Amino acid sequence: MAAPALPLTTDDFAALIAPLAPSTGAMAVAVSGGADSMALCLLAHRWASHTGRTVLALTVDHGLRPDSAAEATQVAGWLHRRGIRHAVLPWTGPKPTAGLQAAARATRYRLLAERCRAEGIADVMVAHHAGDQAETFLMRRERGSGPRGLAAMPAARHVDGIRVLRPLLPVPKGRLIATLQACGQDWAEDPSNENQRFARVRTRLVLASGSPSSTDRLAALAHVHGVQREQADAALTRLLAECAFPDPAGFCRIGLRELLAAPPAMATTVLARVVTTVGGLTYLPSDASARRAVSALAAGRSHSLHRCVLWQTSMDEYVACRELRRLDRRPIEPGSPVMWDARFLVAVAPGRGRPALAVGPLGHSGWVQVRPRVTSAIPHRARLVLPTVWAGERVVAVPHLQFGAKWGATATFLPAESLAPPHFAVVSAAE
Repeated sequence: MAAPALPLTTDDFAALIAPLAPSTGAMAVAVSGGADSMALCLLAHRWASHTGRTVLALTVDHGLRPDSAAEATQVAGWLHRRGIRHAVLPWTGPKPTAGLQAAARATRYRLLAERCRAEGIADVMVAHHAGDQAETFLMRRERGSGPRGLAAMPAARHVDGIRVLRPLLPVPKGRLIATLQACGQDWAEDPSNENQRFARVRTRLVLASGSPSSTDRLAALAHVHGVQREQADAALTRLLAECAFPDPAGFCRIGLRELLAAPPAMATTVLARVVTTVGGLTYLPSDASARRAVSALAAGRSHSLHRCVLWQTSMDEYVACRELRRLDRRPIEPGSPVMWDARFLVAVAPGRGRPALAVGPLGHSGWVQVRPRVTSAIPHRARLVLPTVWAGERVVAVPHLQFGAKWGATATFLPAESLAPPHFAVVSAAE
């Protein structure tokens, strides 16, 4: 007979969260009212009181069930009696009829991030545990995911400007229930966790039909893949630092010698990340297309990939920049910044009597207008795709060329995907 699960102590929780480098100020905890999140909230509150931090509990009311508002109120009461600050975040507006779980998840993180930013909170903790990790691993394995996907959930990730921390990933659910029982704390059960329309629920039932050791084994496999992914991403980040040099004007110089000296798989990934960042996209090109691009560079040929053009500028250097085609103009109001081409945040200072303005690429016609009055080390192809403020067909400002300063225009390169991969954090079980 298996030994009863032991509750987590404050020292256990401190050991779990320490590798994630939590912020020193206030922290948030997502609390649905279920056993997992209630245990996390109590543990986090107890730990915070020992470390000079404060905790804000946040409950997202998706409004998908008639009882959801009452359940959020119940959670508020439980936490109020324990002196834990709490807020309810309602999901208002129409709900999709398809992809409901994915939409609810995205909305949940958006609402959490918005409240955290408003409170000046950098980190929010969520209660995914070893069972959730095993489910994610099994679901991805059944979909044919490769080693990166089999790493399952990271212990920390950035979402909408905040960090989402998962300190409980190595912890079995039984220990979380034991923690609540030791504290004399009740919890709520979400009926949707039994709805077999959802793939995760079906996977959970499959795991529940096996032995507890099967869940532990799958979570352990995810951990192994996570460590391997963490190491691979660290090596990739080092290679990126050696051979990829992004410019605030939205292009990237590539050290050809360093790129081609790397293992082929890493060189392919480096180039894929470069064109994804420069092209303003959120997904990497296929391995096959990135490999063809590396081959073209090795042969000294120009190449187009992922909305980017790559060309050789010297024996040892290529440049990647956005293609000029499929770049449009969009209106811009002075004092109201706009995101242009999913890459640049562009703004124009307010002013009286200003004509209708638009932001678009400089292009050949714009370069003819500004060429006599600017000097720039930016490669010509990269100049043609610079964000430019237009009044009709007249160029009024090109921030990266210091042209049209009186308009107070700025253009900040903010690509959707960063050049280096986000750190894939893993945690080990507390002793």
